[in-house]
Amino acid sequence: MDVALFSNISNSNISWTNWAQIQTIKKKAWRLTNELQNRKINMSNISELKKGDQELKTSSDIAEAFASHFTTIGEKLAHEIPKPEVHPLTYLEPTDSSFTYSLKQN
Repeated sequence: MDVALFSNISNSNISWTNWAQIQTIKKKAWRLTNELQNRKINMSNISELKKGDQELKTSSDIAEAFASHFTTIGEKLAHEIPKPEVHPLTYLEPTDSSFTYSLKQN
C-alpha cells in the first residue's frame, strides 16, 4: 500500500469526480490497518430485522430502524438514571481557608 496516496487528500481539494477513488483508498487503508493488527473482519449483510412485532426486510427500513435507535438511545438511558436524593454540595465541608493567585509579570 502506497502511503503517499493519502498525503494529498484534504476536504478542500475533493471533487465529486474523485470522490469514489478516495472512498476506495480509505477502504484499502482500513483493510491494511486491520490486517496489520491481525483483526478479523466479519462483514455480514442484515437481510431482516425484527423491531417489536414488526419485521423489517428492506435495506432502507433496516437503516431507518438503526438510525432511530442510535439517535434516541442516549436520551432514553439518561431518563433511566435515578435522580440523587442528596444534593452533591452536602459532601463538601466548610473551610476557613482561602487562596488567591496573581499573574507574575516578566
